[in-house]
Amino acid sequence: MRRSTCLLVRGLPPRSSAPDGASASGSTAGGGSRATEGRQLWTFSFEARLAALAFADGRVYAAANRSDSEVNARLYAVTAATGQSVWDTNLEGGALSTPVAADGSVYVRSSDSHLGYDGRLYAVDVETGRIRWSVPAPGFSFHGLTVDHGTVYMGTFSMRDGRGGDRYLAALDAATGQERWRFLVDKSVARPPVVSDGTVYFRAVDGPVHAVDTATGRQRWVFDTYSNSPVPPLAVAGGAVYALSRDGLHFLDTATGRPRTTFPANSDGLSTSMSEHGGTVYTATSDGSQYGSTLHAIDGRSGRQRWKLGTDRAVRSTMVPTDEAVYFSSGGEGPAVLHAVDPASGRK
Repeated sequence: MRRSTCLLVRGLPPRSSAPDGASASGSTAGGGSRATEGRQLWTFSFEARLAALAFADGRVYAAANRSDSEVNARLYAVTAATGQSVWDTNLEGGALSTPVAADGSVYVRSSDSHLGYDGRLYAVDVETGRIRWSVPAPGFSFHGLTVDHGTVYMGTFSMRDGRGGDRYLAALDAATGQERWRFLVDKSVARPPVVSDGTVYFRAVDGPVHAVDTATGRQRWVFDTYSNSPVPPLAVAGGAVYALSRDGLHFLDTATGRPRTTFPANSDGLSTSMSEHGGTVYTATSDGSQYGSTLHAIDGRSGRQRWKLGTDRAVRSTMVPTDEAVYFSSGGEGPAVLHAVDPASGRK
């Protein structure tokens, strides 16, 4: 059976489409104002299951996992303004990571099974869709990758007769795919690493935070902690590394790895989601059930709480902070609710 996925892009209609004080169809939960209906700009259909999207330089890059009718996964380039296809390329493997566009290439990794066999890292020319190079990249596609200053960083592990082998962070030349160095770890790298000022920061499964020199691959420091999530988040900003753990939200000094301060968790711990924007870190605590959470806005330097907001259902998504609003969803039994709150006050 052939399966198709459609990428739908909507924009706001002209202001004249509704008079002042009026709104188009749509509504928000919780008594909010009625929403303006988006105007469809274009659609683009895939003969596959869409996995991830990325936007760069006026194009949307779409990674589509293998479908029932396809042998391999496919990477698409689409003009963002019109939805016109630029190119599409077959890539060996069944599942793809989120693409990363940099320096004239789109980088994406694949994996072929839930065991992490037969993964590859690809560099695809942004103009032609031709594969510039590919190298083995054992591991899961959802581990993702980071590209910075001509280097691709990715967490991976080897497989030996179906058993887990070496686990490591690899640094590769973005132009050739040649490995520059690898840093061995006890557990798999959980998420795409973060690069800042000559240091690459990453977390292993269950929580330890590592800081490694980007030039040499030598460890600068490690902070041993444990997380409620097997793939714990990490953020770096303002000279601090922000790391969630069972104990709370740690503010680690980027140079030494020593905790500057810790925002404590309650007895049920912090959520597995965390975001930073404009010097404020956002996370949530749970009341231990599916019926309630508290969203916290925490000063990124002092670790003091700026505001908190209680919700009647658990926060289920990543917080997406912007200058205008902090967006997140909550849910439990029944449909999920999308929230937008003021980043300065926490008011809806």
